[in-house]
Amino acid sequence: MLSIKNLSVHYGSAHALKDVSLDVEDRGITALMGPSGCGKSTLLRALNRMHALYDNIRVSGEALLSSHNVDVLDPKVPPEWVRSTIGMVFQKPNPFPKSILENVAFGLNVQGLLSKSEKVSRIEEALKLAGLWNEVKDRLDANALGLSGGQQQRLCIARALASKPQVLLMDEPTSALDPISTQVIEGLISDLSKDTSIVLVTHNMQQAQRISNNVAFLYLGEILERGKTKELFSTPQHQITQNYINGIMG
Repeated sequence: MLSIKNLSVHYGSAHALKDVSLDVEDRGITALMGPSGCGKSTLLRALNRMHALYDNIRVSGEALLSSHNVDVLDPKVPPEWVRSTIGMVFQKPNPFPKSILENVAFGLNVQGLLSKSEKVSRIEEALKLAGLWNEVKDRLDANALGLSGGQQQRLCIARALASKPQVLLMDEPTSALDPISTQVIEGLISDLSKDTSIVLVTHNMQQAQRISNNVAFLYLGEILERGKTKELFSTPQHQITQNYINGIMG
């Protein structure tokens, strides 16, 4: 679905990502693991074109979306199109101080391509996919900030899903949640991966083992190792990967 080749990111003179290459499968979950500061979140933000908002950040390389044969890093490709095709969910729930309905509709309003009835249908579908519809269908005009933390994160997932992205980037989406909400979100991610390619940043190795199909281990801005989840955890090829898995380094 997404073929990343020689992706590099510089923050001023700091080389944050160094010629990263990775293929993201069509559907399924690819987990990105590694110590803090190794470049995991930087990789997601580059794919979502968020770095285009800053003058001192340079991005080079290619990220080819096979379904459209488009390099999403190409400056000629509109960032708005990229962000609707490659959705993003952040570490902490970040609903807008608007109604539940307005939150889910936000990306659709930016695109401005749908009729009112189509928009209503998309909103309901997204909330159902995020497992939130039955909890909020009678209060769509209520302020989203009144939802619980777990509900807010599912709302943010629904907001990303409303644009029907082909790839969904998730940056530690359960790290700020309690165990019950985490279990709900993990089940939701697994269900979504049947139709959507998901790239998941996680520091939780048990989570990666539970729900991911493939894992890439990043270290100092490079992908040190990648492979099927079960194989990488059982027989890592690099000592640094093994040390990380065994909790010797973090």
